[in-house]
Amino acid sequence: VAGPARSARRLVNDPAGVLINSLCRPASSPQAITAGCTGKDGAALTDSSTACGMCSGEFFLFRGGCYKVGEAPGSEICTKAEGGKCTICKTEGNYIFKNPATSVTLGNECILCSDTTNRDGYKGVANCQTCTAPGSAGATTCSACQAGYVRDANANVCKKCGTGCSACSASDQQECTACLEGKYLDGTSCVDASSCTGAKYPDPKTNKCIQCNAAAEQGGIPECTACTYNDSLQKPVCSACGGPKPLLKTAIDGSTSCVNADGCKSGSTHFVNDSSDKCIPCNDTTTETDANDKGNEGYMTCTKNSGQAPVCSACLSGYYGTDICTKCADNCATCSEANNANKCLTCMAGFFLVTTGENKKCVACDSVSDGGREGCSTCSNDSTFKCTDCKPNYRRQQNGDASDDYTCTRACGDSKGHCPPPPSCRGQSSLHITTNCKPSRRRRSWTGCWGTRALDTPRTRRCSTGGGLSWHRCRQEVD
Repeated sequence: VAGPARSARRLVNDPAGVLINSLCRPASSPQAITAGCTGKDGAALTDSSTACGMCSGEFFLFRGGCYKVGEAPGSEICTKAEGGKCTICKTEGNYIFKNPATSVTLGNECILCSDTTNRDGYKGVANCQTCTAPGSAGATTCSACQAGYVRDANANVCKKCGTGCSACSASDQQECTACLEGKYLDGTSCVDASSCTGAKYPDPKTNKCIQCNAAAEQGGIPECTACTYNDSLQKPVCSACGGPKPLLKTAIDGSTSCVNADGCKSGSTHFVNDSSDKCIPCNDTTTETDANDKGNEGYMTCTKNSGQAPVCSACLSGYYGTDICTKCADNCATCSEANNANKCLTCMAGFFLVTTGENKKCVACDSVSDGGREGCSTCSNDSTFKCTDCKPNYRRQQNGDASDDYTCTRACGDSKGHCPPPPSCRGQSSLHITTNCKPSRRRRSWTGCWGTRALDTPRTRRCSTGGGLSWHRCRQEVD
């Protein structure tokens, strides 16, 4: 049981087994014995048995299996059990109702809203998600249906929605109002992403086909006639504009808008070409071939007069100059002289400024010989060096009392964080696992590699049904 009105994936080690906490176990397994799984009369079961008739202790009988109170999935069904039966059903959430029968058969104390089996005169409704307990014998009253179904209140049934729908209209089940994962709502139909192109785009946040020219608050770009969804930006990017704002303006971060000539020049980061049909970024050197319509790779803002090349008014980070922008030395964000590593004023991320006399250069945060710190990935640009974060294969630890300064300790393996392979098992006597290396008295380090541990277990045994070995158990995943 998972959540609990939905089917669960089960880890099994024998197709012919009994359910113990939703895992299929042979009736003679330690788990089944601990749960007190026996026949209805208390008789022992065989390994060919497929259901429990009784449970004991903190376990309770539910739909032929034994479940433990306080552990999932049993905790989603029952909150208290005595003598192998549930005495208090978990009715919060309304996925389950308590059987109101005067005389309740063992195992029928709690009934799923979707369980259509007659249990002492009471039952659920097929594909029902939440419900209220019935006042008289018969089916419960369904209040909400599972995904892909809609409630017919008059008939107290859940009707299947159209293909791909997770929700639909009660009056017309083919009229979708929401879609299953991987489908997108286009009007009242659920379609594949490939059917949601051109003047529309598939929005993964709403699972809807959005018109490219929709209002911004609806996820569109006004006046845009063609677009696609950009995963990095998590929003659409326009490829063509029309109407009163025919110029496509692309910002430095890649986001787009449709503008007129004045909108293009707003902010001075773009200019309109001499043909008046394109809005070009000041640093764009590839869109146009005419020298008068080409930008410069170092320009951040510029101005342009018709028939003349754009003129720089401010340079991008990493460039130096006024009318002409020339690249600073690598790693310099700003500089006082182009192409001179000793004339940096501020540094790019991952570097810090080191001053020696009149020379100022940017060095990597992890350059120990220059005053950096091993494993440091980002650092402050203050006069006092502070490491603000570490590389992925390093552990971050607070440096003294400073809340924004850290030391970085090598976590595992080589400089890229790769661990060496574990040693081979000796006759299946040890099971190697990869963990986050949290302390555990049952684990011990085998190589000093912080990311891997070995678990000794003399009880490890081979699998007889083709399953994989995992934590002392033979497991095989099935739907």
